[in-house]
Amino acid sequence: MINLKHFKSLSIITLLSLSAFAGTYQTKSYADEATHSTSLKVNVTSVEKKLANADKEAEPIYAKMDKIQKSIDNIRTSKLSSDERTLTKKINKLNEKHQAVLEKFYNQLGDKRWHSKKEALSLVAQSKLSKTEKNNLTSYFKTYYKHQQALDKKYDNFNKLTSSQQSKLETLTKKADAIYKKHGITKDILMAYYAQKGMTAD
Repeated sequence: MINLKHFKSLSIITLLSLSAFAGTYQTKSYADEATHSTSLKVNVTSVEKKLANADKEAEPIYAKMDKIQKSIDNIRTSKLSSDERTLTKKINKLNEKHQAVLEKFYNQLGDKRWHSKKEALSLVAQSKLSKTEKNNLTSYFKTYYKHQQALDKKYDNFNKLTSSQQSKLETLTKKADAIYKKHGITKDILMAYYAQKGMTAD
């Protein structure tokens, strides 16, 4: 099954239609979005007919997209997944170990927030925590940002390795969008359609 988080750049029209292609795509995100109220009313039968025609015409495009996505997934498996799991596990364990002192720190902060290691360490130094707690948090933030920076580098490398594939997906998306628009399928119509069908995020 396609991993939809790789398709952040795709429009709602294309992603919604993915669900109809070969019965393999999820519509969870769009069922969620369709729960918002809409005053637009559509002819469900008419929309379904248009969707079927558009899906059929766009099928070759989805076949290409699926092939490209598999290539991206293979690169992710070989170049990212193992390091991602390892670093994420380290970060989670670090958070669990320092949970109590972190909660105490957050409670003292109020509305204050940080956006970098330097800002975090400055807030720790200014806090009313004990010397031991400050030392623990200083160690925590230094280690946390070390792991996070390593993880960010892995993601950056993955994005570079898959930039060509992502570019192709964007191009194919535009082609698929054009097909649905040609058949009279727009974002508003799709949202109204899903709302009237009473679809939920399964």
